[in-house]
Amino acid sequence: MADTAAHLVDRVLPRVPVRQWVLTLPFALRYRMAFDAELTGAVLREFVHAVRGSLRRRARRRRIGGDLQFGAVSFIQRFGDALNLNVHFHSLVLDGVYVVEPESAPRFVPLPPPSDHELRLTARRIARRIRELLVRRGLTEDSDPTDADPLADEQPLLSLLAGVAVPARDRDRLERLCRYVARPPVASERLSALPDGRLCYRLKNRWRDGTTHLVLEPGELIQRLAVLIPPPRANLVRYHGILAPRATHRAAIVPGGPPPRVEPSAQPSDSIDSPPTAPQLDRSRRYSWPELMRRVFAVDVLECPDCGATLRILAAIHPPEATRAILECLGLPTRPPPITPARLPSRPAHLGFDIDLDAC
Repeated sequence: MADTAAHLVDRVLPRVPVRQWVLTLPFALRYRMAFDAELTGAVLREFVHAVRGSLRRRARRRRIGGDLQFGAVSFIQRFGDALNLNVHFHSLVLDGVYVVEPESAPRFVPLPPPSDHELRLTARRIARRIRELLVRRGLTEDSDPTDADPLADEQPLLSLLAGVAVPARDRDRLERLCRYVARPPVASERLSALPDGRLCYRLKNRWRDGTTHLVLEPGELIQRLAVLIPPPRANLVRYHGILAPRATHRAAIVPGGPPPRVEPSAQPSDSIDSPPTAPQLDRSRRYSWPELMRRVFAVDVLECPDCGATLRILAAIHPPEATRAILECLGLPTRPPPITPARLPSRPAHLGFDIDLDAC
């Protein structure tokens, strides 16, 4: 998660505004996609094509001509808040278009946020394209839809959101957004064990019926996690448009490449950052654990608390006898502290239910 976010911010996403587009699909279609990686990729392509069309329409209305290119990075999430199977898409889309001209660097032109009418129009286009895709694959009929139709009128409509945007200069916020869309399905800080051996998972948001926690048997938790595993050889991160791996102009816009030209008059000047002056990035370099800790928690774990210098590893000592001798010489305890089991209060109201501790 942290490594992916750092890679996107440092080496993929240019210093331009970025908007998050989220597509939630009907339940019947989610279940089909969960076990069909090819269908999932096809639906994602239809979604991305519709978003690209929205950007180009808005650019044409502003009389922006030429070869218009867009860029996006999509994340396929297979989970919901309650560890349930919920295939949906989060796409980080460059909030504008690149104008590609012969013998010159691509010029980025930012666009205003999409209106509610534009979102509704794009959602209808996505629904139509997905329905045509399902008809071509023989998964639904073109007429007389039934309850089995993944996009039938009786099914919940798809949901399209695009309200989260990050300015060009706020790279820290962009990295937090990347960590959010790349997060794993289980939040370990919300998972705890009950005295009777069951597991309690705290929900991020309260349900309509007032439920705040889920109580699961260990086997039930394994069942929920098993269905969240993606099919083999199915990438959960996809690159589109000018950010695609083999895009012609990708090297000219990603960080570390030649600085792109930016149109200053399309948005306020404070929304576009100046071209980076940092040296070329070493793209073969991997992020170290201390560096990721510093980026995520703003803590330098290698900083000496006494002098502030950078600590370095002198040796890795494995034999227990040598470890014990060094700790005794330093006056440090040689045994780990005892672990006391956590105890619940007699009436844990924060769990949303009562537990009879005497019966455990």
